[in-house]
Amino acid sequence: MSDAPRDRPDAWIRRLQPVAEPRLRVLFCPHAGASAETFSGLARGLAPGVEGLAVQYPGRRDRKAEPPLRDVRELAAASAAELGSVPAGPLVVVGHSMGAAVAFETARALAQGGGASVRLVVSGRPAPSNGLGLAPPAGDDDIVAELRRTGAVPVKLLERPAYRESILSVLRSDFHANATYRCSPNEQVPAPITFLLSAEDPYVDKAKAEMWAAHTTAEFRLARFPGGHEFLFEHAEAVLQEIQAGL
Repeated sequence: MSDAPRDRPDAWIRRLQPVAEPRLRVLFCPHAGASAETFSGLARGLAPGVEGLAVQYPGRRDRKAEPPLRDVRELAAASAAELGSVPAGPLVVVGHSMGAAVAFETARALAQGGGASVRLVVSGRPAPSNGLGLAPPAGDDDIVAELRRTGAVPVKLLERPAYRESILSVLRSDFHANATYRCSPNEQVPAPITFLLSAEDPYVDKAKAEMWAAHTTAEFRLARFPGGHEFLFEHAEAVLQEIQAGL
């Protein structure tokens, strides 16, 4: 991969932790409202020789002028298409919350195109065939209430009108994409799936997490963590160990 994807403002794939000849690449698929840069800390914690990549969805940061997409499959198709130019090699696709659905569909698209992800690591979302069980938000108040419930955004920031509007401009589309995504129960990836389950996640319990096993033709693993929906960044070291398991 050249440096171009990191520098182009319209690029879908960003190199957060570039490595000249990586033995493994890790692709982070952001959750609702998040940007590629959200995963910079996790990317810096990867082992030597592991390259950290992240998807930059339209509508945020340097892609702010582009309209956000409202469909998980469209997000995944564009991500997989740009990954097609990446030299072949082991890849772990990681997704949290909405990003779990994007990660699953990205892995499926790569497999259908002849590529392969060595592992899929997901968290914060029920299995693809189950859906969220939530209707798309009727308005901004519904979105803000959900952000408060999960603790995804500090309350003080939500009280700032300029910040509130900037994040809601993206979340309106992200929440719609996440709430409306669902796939057939027989859709699978040929890659092992690891589900990272946090103890107090409002969206997923053990039973819902284990339903991800039906979506792989390979192995399924469940790893437990303390914390709520945002545990991924609160327990970064342990999360990175799971992502890089088997190195």
